[in-house]
Amino acid sequence: MGIFNFIRGKENYGQLDVVLCESYHDVGNDVLFRLTTDPPNVIRIKQEYNLLSNQNEKKHKLDMIEEEWGVEVSGISYRSVNALSFISGKNQRVILTPQPIEKYPHAIAVYGQWLDPQGKIQKEHLGYLPNDYAKQISCIIRGDKSSVLSGKLSKIFIPYKEKQTPGLRIDVAIFQHALPRFEIHGYSKVNGRKRKKTYRAKDMEEAIFKAQKDGIIVDVSKIKKIC
Repeated sequence: MGIFNFIRGKENYGQLDVVLCESYHDVGNDVLFRLTTDPPNVIRIKQEYNLLSNQNEKKHKLDMIEEEWGVEVSGISYRSVNALSFISGKNQRVILTPQPIEKYPHAIAVYGQWLDPQGKIQKEHLGYLPNDYAKQISCIIRGDKSSVLSGKLSKIFIPYKEKQTPGLRIDVAIFQHALPRFEIHGYSKVNGRKRKKTYRAKDMEEAIFKAQKDGIIVDVSKIKKIC
């Protein structure tokens, strides 16, 4: 692997050291990299989701409750200065915050946090999640107040040729505190066939309730708590 130095030539871009590699699996977390097949304006990064709402909290085990979404941040062209400072910083992180605006009650704002050249933490508004995704996510988190919404950076698009504004692509996921799993055995209400299904639930009663909603006549004597 070699080092690719991306120098835009304007002081507010700075210099980014980017690993040039053949495979996504060749680099560790929080390393800027490009695949050899990528266009010259694309920079990638692998990150973990930050699931701490408070820096003093202990990290509790959380489960992803939906498939993660990969989205491009909307509205960055209106906040190019913030985005360029974010791109040229260190230890970049994205923070997602429900932030309703006129005509968009489900709006979810994307903030960037990074270290500036003096090592100080900076935080600025970068844009929003696309509205269609924000609607889906808002419905889910509104129905579960204990859920945790988190995002992580996946791609940076450097201004290049006719595209003179930066861009960001992020992964978004919703988490909840990990629940125990219960293996439910029983029979189908429809055809009487044996059924076995595993449910995450806070207790056995909730697991039974979920199974019954799925049309299972539960054999309580065979329920197994897995974890």
